Amino acid sequence: MRRIMTGLVLGAIALVGTAPSASATDTRPVDERPAVLEAIRLDCRRAVIAVHDRPADDRSDVRAKLVIGCRWSQSHHRGFAAYKVYRTVDHEPRHLWFATRDRERTRAIDYRVQRGHKYTYRLVVVNHDGRIIGISNKVTVTT
Repeated sequence: MRRIMTGLVLGAIALVGTAPSASATDTRPVDERPAVLEAIRLDCRRAVIAVHDRPADDRSDVRAKLVIGCRWSQSHHRGFAAYKVYRTVDHEPRHLWFATRDRERTRAIDYRVQRGHKYTYRLVVVNHDGRIIGISNKVTVTT
C-alpha cells in the first residue's frame, strides 16, 4: 500500500512540476503562453410561451409553444468579438446554435425544441482571430 501511495504522490508531483505556467519572467510569446479563459455563467431553462399567428388584438388562435430560454453573464474581456452558443440534442454532434457580436446581448430563446429530448448548451467567447477567450459551464435541459 505504501508503494502505491508513494507512486501516486510522485506522479502528481511530476504532473505539477511539468505543467506550463505563465509568470512575469516568462519570455515566451503571448500566443504560446497558457491562456486563462474568462468564466461565463450560463443558465438555460425550459418554458412554455403563448404564440399566435394573427394580429395582437385577435387572440382566437393562441397556442402554447415549448421553448428553452438561455441567459449568460456578460463578457468583460477586452478582446471580445462574439458570443457563440453550441447546442447538442440527445447524443448527436454539437452545432452552432446562436451567435452574436453584440456584447450587451446576454439572452437567447431556442424555439426549435421538441418534447422528449435532452438539450445541452455551452457558450464560448471568441476574439477577432476566432480564438476562444471565455467559456461557460455546460447546461442540460430535458424536455
